[in-house]
Amino acid sequence: MARIHNTGNNPHRMPAILHREDFDSWLHGTGDEARAVLRQYEPDHMYAYEVSTRVNSPKNNSPELIDPVESQPLSSSGERRS
Repeated sequence: MARIHNTGNNPHRMPAILHREDFDSWLHGTGDEARAVLRQYEPDHMYAYEVSTRVNSPKNNSPELIDPVESQPLSSSGERRS
């Protein structure tokens, strides 16, 4: 994931991937409660692949934006899967 998210103008960003049971704390809790639900997500539960750069513009809005652009998806570590 680092290879995907740590490029461009904001090189130190990562998505917040929450468990369902943590939604309320994240959305309605105190700052401390929200920070408490931030923990590393299991890499085995993630599946990463490259998508079109069209996702970078809010004027584009269609389901095809999240279709893979390559036939070989990336693993959670950013390596090509065989």
